[in-house]
Order: sequence, then C-alpha cells, then structure tokens
Amino acid sequence: MLKLVAKDLCCLLLFAALNCGILPNLRITANTAFVCDPTLLVEHRLKSGRIPASVAVGDFNGDKNSDLVVANSGSDNISVFQGDGKGNFGEPMNVATGRSPRAVVVADFNSDGRADIAVANYESNNVSVLLGDGRGGFTSTTGLAVGSGPVALASADFNDDGQPDLAVANGKAGTVSIAFGRGKGEFLVAQTIPIGKDPVAIIAADINADGKPDLVVVNSRTSDFSVLAGDGNGKFAAAVRYAAGKRPVGIAVGDFNGDGIRDLAISDFGTNSVSFVSGRKDRGLAAAQTFNCFDHAFESERRISASGLPAFAWS
Repeated sequence: MLKLVAKDLCCLLLFAALNCGILPNLRITANTAFVCDPTLLVEHRLKSGRIPASVAVGDFNGDKNSDLVVANSGSDNISVFQGDGKGNFGEPMNVATGRSPRAVVVADFNSDGRADIAVANYESNNVSVLLGDGRGGFTSTTGLAVGSGPVALASADFNDDGQPDLAVANGKAGTVSIAFGRGKGEFLVAQTIPIGKDPVAIIAADINADGKPDLVVVNSRTSDFSVLAGDGNGKFAAAVRYAAGKRPVGIAVGDFNGDGIRDLAISDFGTNSVSFVSGRKDRGLAAAQTFNCFDHAFESERRISASGLPAFAWS
C-alpha cells in the first residue's frame, strides 16, 4: 500500500484539479512555508489572455524572483507576469505566438545564461522559440515545424551535448517529435515516434534510474500512458503503453513514498482520480494505485488501495 501524508495528497489533488479544468483560473499562493496546505492557500487572480492553457515558471528579468508565463490558446499569445518574490505579480506583458498556443516550457535555449520560452502552437503545427534578453523582453525565432496538433512540451538534454532539447507531444498526429538544440535557439527534429491516440501531456525524467532522461506521455483517448526509454545519445526506444485511469490528462513525477526512487502521478479526468505508479529498485514500475480526488476529507495520512492495473518492468 502506498502511504502519503496529507500535504502530499493536497499537492497532488491541486495538480489533478488544475489539469482536469476544475480550477480554471490561475491561482498563486503567497504562503511558501506550507504551500499545499488547503487551510493556508491565498488566492491571487491574474488577468491573462483568452483561454489560458498552460503555465510555467522562470526568472525572465534577472531579479532572481520567480516570474510566470501563460500560454493563451484563445488569443494566440503568451502573457508574462513578473514576480516580486512576495507572491505578487505585475501587469502582463503579452508576446505573439503561433495559432492556438497550448503549452510552454522554460530553458536557456541559446546558451546566454538567460531564460527562454518554447511554445507549442496547436493550430500552426509548430513550436515558437522566444529568446529572453534577461530584462523581461523576448525575440521570436523561426517556428520549428513538428507534427500535427502539438499540445505539450518537455525539455532535457537528450543527447548529452550540454544543450537543452525538446520533446513535443503532437495531439492530432499521435506522435512525439524529438528536436535537438543547437545552442543558438535553433532546433533540428531528429526523431518522430508513434504514441497512443490523443497525447495530452509529457514529462522528461530518468524513470528507469540509468542516469539518462526518459519520456512519459499521457494518451487521453486511449486511457493509457506511453513510456519511452532514452539511451542518452538522443535515441528513444519504441513506446510501450500501459493502462491509466479513464481519460488521463496530466502527469507529474516525484518521490511520493519517500524511498528515494521516482514515482509517477497521473490525473484521470474521467474518474476524478489520481493514479500513482511507484518506481521500483529493479528500475521497473509497480502496479498503479488510484485515489479518488473528491470523495474523502483530508486526514493526517491516507492509504491508497491498489486498482489492479498491471505492473511493468524495463527489459
């Protein structure tokens, strides 16, 4: 049985609610000591563009405070909010993107020590790369063509050259595009990998504990997730798919049971639940367990019963 304390459950339930669209407005907590305690949350509403679809954090103006960037799917732009380090944010600065931006990720894509932004544009079938000047401004580069309907992004160094790369989940195409960074804000699509139907979320993390970044992709329409093992040289194995809850929409990675091994949490929109998949010492993943998000009050700790989803291991 997987055991989580109430603070961990609160964090994960907030994650699930945000991904399920239950909390449609952006909420920021000013409390930093125990940010996931529901009794201590303080709500600040920030006015972004139309249909905000994704949010990421970075220091865009070099003041060492966390800022926010929001992808506005309905207004074809992003909104950048500069933070003061005390939970307050200024007025948004809007930057044009491609059509229907659905996801944003932050990294230093041109090796100048400043935070840049990559944006997945669903209707343009490309990724915008916005290079930061370190003072809060951005310069657009030529859009990177990817598969049809890009909806989610992840960034890591997949080929061990010291440059951040991109993995793009293409919702309409049912694929993932792997693009290698060249260190100047430019990318080259090197591999396109078939996934399940309607991929909606992606993370890059070392899931099998071999020191190399892997990918996990959530496929909403087929109610499963795909695992792609990376070899550290930029190649990924064919996707292996495993059952999740009904209509999963989001994923997070962390050590949820305190054993020092990375685990997965998947928010299941169709069943108002979170599926937990624990990492094992043999580099595999244990059977998934599910927790119903809204049927139980918070207690000091909660045990989560197994759901019968199959376990799997790495070969």
